[in-house]
Amino acid sequence: VWRVVIALAAVSVALELLVGEVGAAYSSPNTSANGPSSSLDTSPPGTAALAALMKDRRHPVIQLTQPLGQANLPAKDTVFVLDPVDSITIDARKLRQFVANGGHLVVGGRPASGFLASLFGTSTGLPRWFASSGGIAHPFVHNAYDAGIDSVVSVDGGSWLVPREPRTQTLLAFPGSALALAANIGTGSVVLLADDGAFSNAELTSADDAGFALDLAGPAGATVVFDEYDHGFGRRRLGLAGLPGHWRAALVLGALAAVIWIVSAARRL
Repeated sequence: VWRVVIALAAVSVALELLVGEVGAAYSSPNTSANGPSSSLDTSPPGTAALAALMKDRRHPVIQLTQPLGQANLPAKDTVFVLDPVDSITIDARKLRQFVANGGHLVVGGRPASGFLASLFGTSTGLPRWFASSGGIAHPFVHNAYDAGIDSVVSVDGGSWLVPREPRTQTLLAFPGSALALAANIGTGSVVLLADDGAFSNAELTSADDAGFALDLAGPAGATVVFDEYDHGFGRRRLGLAGLPGHWRAALVLGALAAVIWIVSAARRL
């Protein structure tokens, strides 16, 4: 009896996988962004105004609807990854290669578990994110990332605790903590924002928030890429198709193994 039960369960899993894969192949991709800080979101926590500002200042804007790990990210581009809904840790190596080749990466919000260690290739000297009350941050040392900036407003309440021997340089600081950090990897650079609420539609015009965003984008003409795939845009989320690719591959292999077992046990059944 238990063999029959296991066989029926395996067939059910296999059928569910098949339906999910076929449905994903023939369904329309998601056309609405989820989560905060999407450049396709015109509500207060979205960053559609930031994308419009970049276009007004002669920055070609790309709203990426495919995984960062599969995208072609030419050197010298600036990629904004702001509060992604899904973990981007699996794309960290691709982003590290992009930065090492001369790209510029801006990561905003609380980082996914293990992301910073994968991005920097080490777990030592990295900052620690913690929730805070927010406030107004000021430049620690002026450089190209904050030219002419006097203050940036933090609204969501995130800060960096910087270790004694950091791998990063502080750009914007609160008393005792930091809002923005920068580091070089190869010939490119990474900027880490503990709170990217300053770039939201509701806060972009506050203090020098817009000016800071433009400084991060680089010189006029530099392409700015917004990661929208990790906000849900462009994904086919029917059934199991919403799972990451490597999860689905593992489930397919498991279902295939179950089918093979059923065939091999058919005589005994």
